[in-house]
Amino acid sequence: MKKLLGAAAFLLVMAPAAWASPPAVPIGDQEQLQSIMNELNAEDLAYVPTELPAHYEVSATQTVYNQLTLSFTNTKYADGSAKSTASTINFSAQPFKGKLAACAKGSDSSLKVAGKTVYVKAGHVVWRCMRSPSGNNVVVFANSPSLGYDVLERVIASTARMKSS
Repeated sequence: MKKLLGAAAFLLVMAPAAWASPPAVPIGDQEQLQSIMNELNAEDLAYVPTELPAHYEVSATQTVYNQLTLSFTNTKYADGSAKSTASTINFSAQPFKGKLAACAKGSDSSLKVAGKTVYVKAGHVVWRCMRSPSGNNVVVFANSPSLGYDVLERVIASTARMKSS
């Protein structure tokens, strides 16, 4: 029993080490993105993941009136390398024209992660829908060529409104 408790305690201590401490997107970057989104009248899309695996950071951003896209790469791999490309996490926020109840359409399954319902589709795509402060619906999704669903599910479940200082 002592060995089992010791192993469980070790896992609890070690689990957080695999994920970087928030914020996943630095506040300064969030403020810049918010400024651009305000100019584009796209404030509804001001969502970012708050948790990423360790060693991941923002490598690219793109903001247009109807989509926010962020790419996160693993800093352990050289930029542009096959490993870097294969482990990239792509995150997007877009307007969702349907009702929130229709968010599951096209999914292969759904599950609760950190109290949030996320949807999964073959091809390493995970998403969830939410209502923005303006009352419009937004879908956020993440995909990766090689990372497991468990990683993408946690990234999407952690999604929250951008913060400012």
